[in-house]
Amino acid sequence: MFVAIGFVLCAMSATMVRVLAAKHLDKTVFPFGTFAVNILGSFALGLLGGASDTVVTVIGVGALGSLTTFSSINVEIVRRRCLSAFVYLALSIVCGVLAAWLGLQISS
Repeated sequence: MFVAIGFVLCAMSATMVRVLAAKHLDKTVFPFGTFAVNILGSFALGLLGGASDTVVTVIGVGALGSLTTFSSINVEIVRRRCLSAFVYLALSIVCGVLAAWLGLQISS
């Protein structure tokens, strides 16, 4: 039940971030909304590094799993030209890993 509630709340939040970013920023240049929610989700998951399995399941899988969007990043990469796609993918991976690392450092 808590996993479902977390899923719904974060999915709605992520959608709002993406819609607002698309409205105010040029998403043809860079998909800022998806990038922001994925980096935020990576950081938040890192913060759960020392949490119990139950907390990681409820918050990590339920909430953060719906916040971050693996399928959206894939579609956005495919729609871009080669160099733009590579830059977006590289930034997403590097910033996501750094954000998760930072979250783990803070939680330790």
